[in-house]
Amino acid sequence: WAYVAQVGVLAWSKRLLLAADFGQYLATDFEQPPEVPGYDLRRQLQELQYRVAAHIYIWRDVFLAQLVWRERQVEPPPGMSDNQIYRDLRLLLMYRW
Repeated sequence: WAYVAQVGVLAWSKRLLLAADFGQYLATDFEQPPEVPGYDLRRQLQELQYRVAAHIYIWRDVFLAQLVWRERQVEPPPGMSDNQIYRDLRLLLMYRW
């Protein structure tokens, strides 16, 4: 099963929106695993991700900048011992028409 929680706050009217979200995918074992060993079905990996963002409206809702931090953790596949961790920071400039 999976879930996500989101929150956003208009910190400065018509200028700055702060937002964050957190989500997780929790994989479970097979209810009825195949009887034949060496099957092609693999258990899905559990994942966790959170993001924090600042949306800066430069000119109305047409020209804006976004600063986004994201961290994603993925359960190690069989044969590995450590979680795979992905982190990135993005700065985006958008013009919508």
